[in-house]
Amino acid sequence: MKVFLDNNLSPHLAHALDTLLGPEGDQVVHLSDKFDRQIADKDWIEALASEGGWVVISADRRIFRNPLEREAWRRSRLVVFFLAPQWRKARSIEIAWHLIRSWPLIREGAGIVEPPAAFEVPFSSGKLRVLRG
Repeated sequence: MKVFLDNNLSPHLAHALDTLLGPEGDQVVHLSDKFDRQIADKDWIEALASEGGWVVISADRRIFRNPLEREAWRRSRLVVFFLAPQWRKARSIEIAWHLIRSWPLIREGAGIVEPPAAFEVPFSSGKLRVLRG
């Protein structure tokens, strides 16, 4: 699974996940590894769409709420996992731990849906919530 973390998550987190999950067959890339950090969401969404096969993890729900970004996502055929608001209050180590714990849910969710699709990832254990878009 090719996973893209946007600017609302740490590049250090992306690199750590890539190191830990690479042997499992997953690749984790941070926005800053592929694009200028100032790139507009609409532009990186369109670029990933043209490459194909990406799954996005974001803490930025504006992508889902902003009409221009939402339309870019719909056209992109990307699967996006938005972290629930509670994630923003957590320390980096807690985010890493919870994300690793949620990884099987993310992998399963990405594999069973027809893109475009969006989910909310709960901070505590639980099920993914499908976001209607």
